[in-house]
Amino acid sequence: MLQTIMNYLNDIGMIGLFIAMFIKGSTLPLPSLIFIVSYGYLLNPTKQEMIWLAIGMSLTFTVASYIPYMIGFKLEQKIQKKFSKQLAKAKFWFKRYGEWSICLTRPFTIGMYISYVAGIGKVPYWRYTILTFTGIIPWSFFILFLSKVFRGNLSMIVMTLRNYSLPIGFIILVLLVIYFFLSKHRTKG
Repeated sequence: MLQTIMNYLNDIGMIGLFIAMFIKGSTLPLPSLIFIVSYGYLLNPTKQEMIWLAIGMSLTFTVASYIPYMIGFKLEQKIQKKFSKQLAKAKFWFKRYGEWSICLTRPFTIGMYISYVAGIGKVPYWRYTILTFTGIIPWSFFILFLSKVFRGNLSMIVMTLRNYSLPIGFIILVLLVIYFFLSKHRTKG
């Protein structure tokens, strides 16, 4: 059974990878990471191909993320009732770090809900696009890299992400605090 699925994924090729990224970006509740990791292994890309694949994956994700963005933009009240717990976390990040939270939360689970919050917050399209793309491209490249290193072993990849996402997130947070602190003191001085 598993071999049949892997053969099918191999036959589809890159298109399947982009479909998985579209599903992930649109926030459909499907385990797209399993397919993304499988493609990272099956396609066996070189470093240069990984860069191009990561760009394509990020563009696909960015386009698909306009689905939850527009839902948030148009159906603000209904969304807030249905996803109150998840949106509360995303709103916390959004209030604390502003539009930069769109970029910073993309690699994490909360990044799935930030699209709704950005739509509710009426973030301008061009800014939303740039921040989404900038936030997802490192994740795309990193997942392809890990898929190749761990030969598509999802459990090893998940374990690696768990072990390193918190320290990486903490470092990013510290750098942002320093940046905002310095930028406020520059404008006052």
